[in-house]
Amino acid sequence: MKRYWSLIESPFQKFAAWVDEEGRLLRFHLRAAGAAHVDPEAENNSRKLAEVQRQVSEYAQGTRRDFDLELVMEGPEFEKTVWTALRDIPYGTTTSYGAVAKTIGQPKAAREVGAANNANPIPLIVPCHRSTRRYRCQPGEHRGEFEHGSRGVHRQVDGAFTYAA
Repeated sequence: MKRYWSLIESPFQKFAAWVDEEGRLLRFHLRAAGAAHVDPEAENNSRKLAEVQRQVSEYAQGTRRDFDLELVMEGPEFEKTVWTALRDIPYGTTTSYGAVAKTIGQPKAAREVGAANNANPIPLIVPCHRSTRRYRCQPGEHRGEFEHGSRGVHRQVDGAFTYAA
């Protein structure tokens, strides 16, 4: 199956995203650096990612709260279950890994939820920034690990929080 990628502009930063030939979102990186090397067989084609760009722009402008993109998320079943639960966290709220673990029926799996959160291949779109190690974290309250061990600080996005370099 043919894959396409493009840089996605936003006021937060530049992202990179990949879709398949049917326009389904496969991957979304919070950093654009090195995007061309992530999937060397993917064709750089901004037209194929125009819908992703449009929705990210609307989200950044505050006119969109949820994304309406078809996703193809590959990973173990447990991770897919967590990612589905993350999509159910309402805009503007945060919750803890423990609360997500309870939601999916595995109340002792908070650490595993955190690991699945970190493995999310489509951050922002699947709002892993709404689930944190502890509940009700405040902007700038703590520093933490994010995508592939890079250091980051909290930054308010949609009333919830995300990390940004």
